[in-house]
Amino acid sequence: QQVFSQPTPAAPVLGRRVINSPYILKPAKIKDLKKCADELNLGGYAKVGKPGIIVIEGAEEGCRQYCPMLQDLGWKYQTVQGEQQQEGVKGESLDELRVLPREFRVLPLTDSLSEVSQLCREAGDSLADLFFTSLNIHNSVKDVSGDSSKGKTLEKKRGKKGGGNGDSIMAWHKISVESNMADRGME
Repeated sequence: QQVFSQPTPAAPVLGRRVINSPYILKPAKIKDLKKCADELNLGGYAKVGKPGIIVIEGAEEGCRQYCPMLQDLGWKYQTVQGEQQQEGVKGESLDELRVLPREFRVLPLTDSLSEVSQLCREAGDSLADLFFTSLNIHNSVKDVSGDSSKGKTLEKKRGKKGGGNGDSIMAWHKISVESNMADRGME
């Protein structure tokens, strides 16, 4: 008599991606974002407008399939600018590893990069670091007293090609100023 054991489920692997697009404006394209994310059980956010930013989270395999799925629907200009993988432990669910909402949300056109930045910060340092690094901006927290909630500075982190978009640096400078003002209660 043979005894067959059930295969032990592998540890879950959570993936995250920050995807940039020069613009996300057409209603049909916006629907594609949500449809593909829902089919792959990915959560996160899409900031529509110029520039377009997509932040997704879910099973690593689903994250790998997301951009090719969009390309199959006619998307040409999206680039994965940052990615993370987080391995859980056997028996842990993928949902226990998530820091973003399980449902994919398309943010209103009125939401700015600073609002997406805030959502990433609220989700935790790991996602905030991924977000800023993906935009070639280094988020460093400096304070001699050890209080990490004060003295936030944002610096451009040069990519391999050197240059960068001055407009995005100005936008991030504005985020830095707003963040510092909020930290000091000056809003």
